Amino acid sequence: MLKKIFYKITHPFLWYKISKFKTIYGDKKIAFYGAGIFAQELFENFYFSDLNILGIIDRDYGKKGTKIANYEIFFFDEIETLNPDIIVSTVINHSKDKIIPPILTYLKEKNLKCKVVYDFNYEIAPENYNEKITKIDKIAKNLNPIFNVFSSLPSIIDIVMWLTGTFLANLVPKKKNSILFLGKNSRYFLDNAKYLYNHLVRTNETEIDFSFLTEDKQTFELLKEKNLPVCFYPDFKTAYRLLRTGIAITADNPSDAHIIKQHFLFGAKKIQLWHGVGFKTIEFTMPEIIENMKSIKNRLNYFLKCRFPKYDILNSTSAFYTENVFKPAFLPKEIFEGGYPRNDVMFREPDKLDLIETDIENYNKIIEYKNQGYKTILYAPTFRDSRNDPISDGVINLEEWSQYGEKNKIIFILKFHPTPNTNYTEFNKLKNIIIYNNTKDIYPALRNIDLMVTDYSSIYMDYLLINKPVLFFPYDYEKYISKDRNIQFDYNWITPGSKCYNQDELFQEIENVLINNVDDYKEKREEIKNMAFKDPDGNSSKRIWDFIKKKYL
Repeated sequence: MLKKIFYKITHPFLWYKISKFKTIYGDKKIAFYGAGIFAQELFENFYFSDLNILGIIDRDYGKKGTKIANYEIFFFDEIETLNPDIIVSTVINHSKDKIIPPILTYLKEKNLKCKVVYDFNYEIAPENYNEKITKIDKIAKNLNPIFNVFSSLPSIIDIVMWLTGTFLANLVPKKKNSILFLGKNSRYFLDNAKYLYNHLVRTNETEIDFSFLTEDKQTFELLKEKNLPVCFYPDFKTAYRLLRTGIAITADNPSDAHIIKQHFLFGAKKIQLWHGVGFKTIEFTMPEIIENMKSIKNRLNYFLKCRFPKYDILNSTSAFYTENVFKPAFLPKEIFEGGYPRNDVMFREPDKLDLIETDIENYNKIIEYKNQGYKTILYAPTFRDSRNDPISDGVINLEEWSQYGEKNKIIFILKFHPTPNTNYTEFNKLKNIIIYNNTKDIYPALRNIDLMVTDYSSIYMDYLLINKPVLFFPYDYEKYISKDRNIQFDYNWITPGSKCYNQDELFQEIENVLINNVDDYKEKREEIKNMAFKDPDGNSSKRIWDFIKKKYL
């Protein structure tokens, strides 16, 4: 009860807007859109039982059938069945120009008489939208014009958290040898943070007080069970640990979850390992961020939420990426070209630490098939804001992949993005098809992959380190670069492999590479690898840790 009162006091405008929303739409059938952190906070701190809520819609198929605050989560294509009068967006507002248009397009296609509301203050009718509109604010009806006066002001809670967090961080002395590794999305034991952490475990750095911070109970229990140093947040003991931390290491940008922990780290040395080298724009080079930074309000909100920390060290992989990507994208104090710790595992046999949070069942299957003489192909498509993928788009037919694999003694391993657009697990029943758990670590398996197929994912760049062929399947290239992500280098130049635009072309190139042993891109792969990696070896973890130790400890 006290938490709800405090939340409302610190979010007075939101409190008022929700009250007004209830007055306007109290007799309507309502569905919320977005089963994320903001939705959880809303249902934890406000009462909606007086409304006719049908459920929550999300484009993550993995959430289908689960619940938030007793409200069932439905998949996107169930909107027609639910047939709501109002869809309320509960996604972060700065993403609205990418999140809301697909909803409006769907409503128009299905001829549904449903309006979309965002920020509990703006209403859009589908008939007023077309694909030429890039800013939905232009067609939104303001339900509370009085809030235009306050629209340039930051959230009170953001100001309170910033003042409280930085005051305590200045008050509590830092412990020089206290190091915290922040998990992927503040939760998961994955990526470069995992592998650098494992390096410290292996080298038995007894004089260093290090721990892995996670906001995921399952991750916390997993590492605790293995007697690895781990701490859970939010927790008072962990909050004090944050205040005492001398060095914070991450491989991700800050999430909006429990942002006060970022303020607790004020004064600590911040090290960004990052998680990819490819060709897409990131951080300060993303067009939407460039546009948002023109607004004083957005700049202030980014500051209060620690969205763009001033990193003491930013990890890069080569001079090319330092100058062309990381310097303009992050504006760090210093850049160290250490390489990526996660790539070390491709140069050795994975051990028990490496295999934590891998899909161990399917990892063992891959090894078993390799021992039986099968060729292995990893298909790893990237995330699309539209949540489209080649299966839902009808570009590939996995039953035909299965038949092709059976005929040619090939195993296809499919590793989709962690936010799935369909129930991929149903394809596990197909022969010669492995659906690798899309939330698990694939890197320990890469040395056992004979050919990689991808589109715009930077995973291929890491795979170049072991000099194996890559095919590219950019079937939706024009749509991707116009609707999903901007790219900053010529696609054909930076992707050293044949380009396939349909399934028949893909099968033909697979036959050329794996069956006929045609390799026309060997020299090109070497060129791009040497451009992308200063030290193409398996010693990145040691190199980075030695640099940190020498500089700060």
